[in-house]
Amino acid sequence: MYYFRSCLVDMNNNYWQHDHGFLGDEIPRSVSDIGKRLIGRGEIGLELWDQYKSEYTDEFVAFVEEAVADLR
Repeated sequence: MYYFRSCLVDMNNNYWQHDHGFLGDEIPRSVSDIGKRLIGRGEIGLELWDQYKSEYTDEFVAFVEEAVADLR
C-alpha cells in the first residue's frame, strides 16, 4: 500500500509540474501509462485508487480516471 501511495504522489507531482510548465509535453502520456500499469494490476489497484483519490485535485483525478476508464 505504501508503494502504491508513493507512486500516486509521484504521478501527481509530475502532473502538477507539467501543468505549471516545468516539464515537457511527454509527461501526460507517461503519467497516464504509469497510472494504467499501477492501477491496472488487478482489482486491488482500482480499490486503492478509489479509496485515495479524494486526496488529490479534481483535475488530477479526472486525468487518472480517463486513463484507467478502460480498466473498469
